[in-house]
Order: sequence, then structure tokens, then C-alpha cells
Amino acid sequence: TSHKMIVKKNSSPYFHPYTFGPLSLVAVCYTLSLHATFKIFPFLRPRVKALPDVPTLPSSSPRPICIVTGANTGIGYQTSKYLCKYGYKVILACRSREKGVKAVDDINSEDDLLGEAVFLQPLDLSCFDSVRKFVDAFEEAYSHQGLDVLVNNAGINTSGVSADNLDLCFQTNFLGHFLLTRLLRASLEKKTASGGKPKIINLSSVMHHFATPRIKINEWDEVTKSNSNNSYADSKLAAILFTIELNRRFKGISSISVNPGAVDSEIWRNFPLLLRKYLLGPIFRLLYLSTEDGCHTTVAAILNEWQHNEVYLEPYHLPIIWRTIPPYPSFEMLGPFQGSRAVQPRLFQNDALRESCSNLWLVSEAKCGLTTPK
Repeated sequence: TSHKMIVKKNSSPYFHPYTFGPLSLVAVCYTLSLHATFKIFPFLRPRVKALPDVPTLPSSSPRPICIVTGANTGIGYQTSKYLCKYGYKVILACRSREKGVKAVDDINSEDDLLGEAVFLQPLDLSCFDSVRKFVDAFEEAYSHQGLDVLVNNAGINTSGVSADNLDLCFQTNFLGHFLLTRLLRASLEKKTASGGKPKIINLSSVMHHFATPRIKINEWDEVTKSNSNNSYADSKLAAILFTIELNRRFKGISSISVNPGAVDSEIWRNFPLLLRKYLLGPIFRLLYLSTEDGCHTTVAAILNEWQHNEVYLEPYHLPIIWRTIPPYPSFEMLGPFQGSRAVQPRLFQNDALRESCSNLWLVSEAKCGLTTPK
């Protein structure tokens, strides 16, 4: 099948979280050696895949509608700015009204925008009630237009307990987006009915390689509990499985997951200030992508056409061997920036993959208080 990968039957394809440290060292050595090589031999540097040219749109033409979560800073902010340049009306969905309004003002002050940024209603993905209120506000304002693109971008990498007594990281990164996507289905289908091609973009990560292997319902139920200890990696795997299941269930709506790369963004804001300033800061500036580069896979997923079996994009130049099978994690953690490339994510095979996707969907419905329509 399109998602088949080479692993032993019934074995877990995932790497233990304890291997992250050693594999990170390999990634650093690999990246530094290539940067040095390209500095000496610049003609060897891989060409960055450019985004499409900005279109020419008549001022009277209706602007496609896009929602970007976590859009007041980091990758979400840069994604929103790019899409405004391409003519989208972008709704910045973030927790703080004050920060959201400021981000809107900053984007709209840019030159040569074909679209515009809008703040509608605060959205806290760690609270299901907030998600429902946001969707109500969207439908009241835009029900006649529908929704062209949903970017499930927001994320955290810290632990805690959510307002709904679930794992804070897993709910913010995944369950909140699951509910948001399900509630916006009718708005997306409005575009399908009128001949449009709506898209759902789910932010994943190289960390999906280190997820806990989960297939059964009770295994997925475990990660939603507040004592989960690998919920960030699990949430990033869930984003890919969600993408596959969306493509199976939501006809006429295409979904794709993206790894933005290792990005120097606000996701690190909860780390101690001195650690960020004097240790992580210099490392990030040397090895990590900027937020402008970090949004490339998201924007490319929206603007470009992809095959149905291309469900995962990553931003780095890869050795040829890992362009047709799931990359070894070290080569997807860091590396020379190349733009966007469709690669195979690390997944179970065939029946196990289908069962894992289906059971994740069922558990998510139960946690969000939803039932599958007949």
C-alpha cells in the first residue's frame, strides 16, 4: 500500500525516547559537516525549492478563507503573513485577544498584501468549550462563505492538566485540533460543493519517530490522561494518523501533515530564560531554522498540489536512500534547508496502521464528546 514501510511484522517501527539524545548528536555532527562542506564547495549546496509566485488577483475577487491556530507568533505568524501575501483572508486563532489583535495589525501593516489578517475570537485548544465558542463565532461570521484552509498549527511541549482534566500537551496539540476540525467540517464541505479544493494542514514533527507504539483503544486512551510521559511525540504521531484518516473519511477535502523542522520559535518560551539566552540561543541560531523557513512546509502544503499518498512533508535535504522509505530520525532532525519534500512517515504497516488510525479517531471522539454521523 501507499503507506507500507519495511519493518518486521508485528514489530514497533518507533525509536525509544531514550535514543533521542544519541541520535541528536548524530544530527548535529551531520549538519555541521554538511554546512562546512557547502561553505568550502558552495556549488554542492542543494537548491531550495521556491514557493509559487504571488498571483495577480483582481481587487474585486473574493479572498479564500483560512484559519491558522497559534498564529500570533512563531511559525503560525509567518504562515499567516505568507498567506496574506498570496491573497488569503487569514483568521488568526490564538488564546490571547490582545496578542492576536497586535499580530493582525503587524501583518496588515506590511506592504503588497493581496489578502488580510483578521482576529475573530480567542481560541484556547486546551479547553473544548473555547473551541466550540470559536467555531460558533466563525460560523456566524463566515457561514455564507465556508472555509478554504484549516491550519492546525498551535502546539506546546510542556506537561500539565487541561481544563478538561486531560493531558495538557496532547489536548493542546491534538485533541483540540481534532474537535476544531470536526466542527468545521460543514464549512470546509461548502467549498467542495462549489467546486473548491479545501485543505487541512496538520503540524507534525520529527518527534513522531519517538512516539509510543499505540494501536488498541486502551493504548490511545492512556495518552490522553494527565500522567502521560511521552505526549508530545504521541501528539505528533497522532497528527499524521489523523491526516490519513481524514483523507479516508472526508471526501473532497485533502489533508496533509508537515514537519516544519527544528525551528527557533516561541515553542521554547517556557524554558528558563538563562538557559534560552546563553545555551540554547547560540545553538539554535547555528543549527535551527528561522520561523520564515519553518513555515515553508505549511505554505507549500497549501499552495502546491500533492498526490493522495503524499501525507507528510519535511524541510531538509535528505540522503537519497531516505527519500523513498522513512528517514532515519537523525537526518530529519536537522540538516541543510531545502524547502519541502514529501517523504514516508514512520508508521505501522497495513492492518495495524488502519486499526491505529481508526482507534485514535474513536478515542478522540469520546474525549471531545462527539459521535460519528451515520
